[in-house]
Amino acid sequence: MNDSSIEFVHLKQHPKACPLFSIWLESNDKFRKNSGSYKIHRTLTVKEGVNNPIPDLADMIKEHHILPERLDYLKKKKSILNKYDFSEFVKSQNLLPTEQKTQRGNLGEIILGEYLERVTDNEVFINRLRYNPNVEQSMKGDDILLLNKDNPFLKVYTGESKFRTTPSQSAVEELTKEYGKQITRPLSIGFTTNLLYTMGRFEEAEMLEELSFKIAKDEIDIVNIGLLISNHNAAKHIESHLVSSNPNFAVISMNIRNPDAFADLCFQTAFRLLEGDEDEDEE
Repeated sequence: MNDSSIEFVHLKQHPKACPLFSIWLESNDKFRKNSGSYKIHRTLTVKEGVNNPIPDLADMIKEHHILPERLDYLKKKKSILNKYDFSEFVKSQNLLPTEQKTQRGNLGEIILGEYLERVTDNEVFINRLRYNPNVEQSMKGDDILLLNKDNPFLKVYTGESKFRTTPSQSAVEELTKEYGKQITRPLSIGFTTNLLYTMGRFEEAEMLEELSFKIAKDEIDIVNIGLLISNHNAAKHIESHLVSSNPNFAVISMNIRNPDAFADLCFQTAFRLLEGDEDEDEE
């Protein structure tokens, strides 16, 4: 059943005043319910003739991967080294992944988190990519965990992203493997709790302990969001293959003409920014 009058309950309207998402992408929502089967799908399509989003995304890549303290230290080093020596220093620090598979997976995670912050009342609780012990490997567990800053026990969002050169039924099935069956509890709370204790952020760690307990007792509203980034046929594959019995599961498809080249350019630009080539013309 198609009914545009049904509220798209899990996400607010597509941003209208965001310097990135409202200018770069247009949105279309579809909601269907038929005999216990749910198909909740937001399509994001690149607008024609828009400004280049790459610089903004490159900045997000830096922010999600690198601690602010390390970025401050890079500024100090840049002020005392010549351009070549500074570039070599940055390369030696392994601040961003160079493996394409990891880059593309991380970019999906970053875009999903940034977008959900703009269409929910929640915020990404911690930029976990900053704490990855091996920058070249993808991290396990939920891609993102978003909590309400004013009331973290109000509603929890978890998200998982998939980046595919070309969409397929198997990519959709990977998103629905867990989320499509039932409301799925966040898997990353334990990792985040341990990390916060290690950092001395005891109050936040104890809050997560309480949150985990309430989740175990089914006292917390949980929403699961999947993102598929692929070419112009991403939405078609979601529409054809999405099967879900989870009423709290929504899928976002991002339709990009050449997703591989897009991801490569995002990371190339991020590396150039780190190495001090901020004024270099973007492709």
